[in-house]
Amino acid sequence: MQEEMLYFGDLLDKNEEAKKWNEQFEQEIADIREKVQQAVPEGKTLSIMQEYDGNVSLFGPKSGRGGRLMYEIMGLKPPAAVPEYMLKESYYEFSLEKLSEYMGDYLILTTDASLESLQADPIWGSLAPIRDNRVFLWTENQSWYRDPIAVNKQINELTDWIIEAAGR
Repeated sequence: MQEEMLYFGDLLDKNEEAKKWNEQFEQEIADIREKVQQAVPEGKTLSIMQEYDGNVSLFGPKSGRGGRLMYEIMGLKPPAAVPEYMLKESYYEFSLEKLSEYMGDYLILTTDASLESLQADPIWGSLAPIRDNRVFLWTENQSWYRDPIAVNKQINELTDWIIEAAGR
């Protein structure tokens, strides 16, 4: 995103504005990272998934859906059981049988389902983040975009959520 900002700053002859925006963004991110690191107990993990039509995908730091924000920017970690190769691509589809194994203490889930319907589901409802409401639900449209305006909104929403969820 910062590279894009510099690109457009150059394209629009607004280099100084782009650099200033990036500096301000870096400071905001540092403040947010510190707040999140203080709120989330050491050793707690986060999974980022998408559920669609009975299929589940795992997202790592190279994609939208909150992966880059939560893993790279905020410094949270996926569960140790998640194989490294699954995090190398944008996403990795896996079998529902592995859902509990790859589930972290907190979950960001892209879905059209409601929390109530997930809690009522025999598979999803048995998972601690769903059962204990340590899940952030959003739709594909909310989690897709990576432009500066969308990312700022996502950062604020995810930061507020993880700090609140960590207090539960």
